[in-house]
Amino acid sequence: MSTALQSSVMSRQVLNWLVALSWLSVSSCACSNPLNHAIAEGKSMAETILTDQDNGRLIEVPVGTGLIVRLDESPTTGYVWINKTAEDVLHLNSTEFSSASPDIVGGAGLRTFGFMVNKLGKSTLLLKRMRDWKGESAATEVFSVTIQAIKK
Repeated sequence: MSTALQSSVMSRQVLNWLVALSWLSVSSCACSNPLNHAIAEGKSMAETILTDQDNGRLIEVPVGTGLIVRLDESPTTGYVWINKTAEDVLHLNSTEFSSASPDIVGGAGLRTFGFMVNKLGKSTLLLKRMRDWKGESAATEVFSVTIQAIKK
């Protein structure tokens, strides 16, 4: 095998490991999700579920409400949903991918983001489907919802 080919293969392997480690790092945020703690303690916490049908909407949500965003994703294509939301009013607590066919490696599924509305104000919940290493200008799809956080 030529040196250039070996170098290319090694670069690809390193990139794959970096992507896998970043997803593990983001996935570990689920432990600190207040929604998960509330459920574990038997408490009820208000939450609003958003899907691709809500793209472009303005939604009023009380402070303290959890926002759950569910979007189709096929991570093996390299195109994944990346959070680009400013953490002024909203805070990302968790993200996870659930395969539509767990028995099949590399299949499509559902990306779920868990946000918490922390304070009064207006913010844009912004997610971009993209290959993270290609930059935002290469995004193939944008999910954007304007959140108006109101008093309970």
